[in-house]
Amino acid sequence: MAKTQSKTGNRYPSPQKTGGKLIREVIRSLRESGFQLPLTSHILCGISGGSDSTAMGVLLSKYGRKIISPEHIVFVHVNHGW
Repeated sequence: MAKTQSKTGNRYPSPQKTGGKLIREVIRSLRESGFQLPLTSHILCGISGGSDSTAMGVLLSKYGRKIISPEHIVFVHVNHGW
C-alpha cells in the first residue's frame, strides 16, 4: 500500500477502492454538516469494539488525512456490558 505525504507532514497509506469511497462519503457528510476540514482541534472517538466503531477508528487513523491529523485523535474504549 503506497503512502502519501499530507499537508501537515503526516504519512497515511493510500486507501483502496472501497476505503477511498467510504472516506470520501465521510468527508462529504462532515462538510455538509458545516465542518471546516481538516479539523484543527482534538477529537475523542468512542470505540466499543464492534465492527462499526472499529471501522470508524481505522478509517480516521489510517485514511483520515483530509479530516484530521492523527495526533489530534484520541480513542476511548466503551464497554457496553452486553
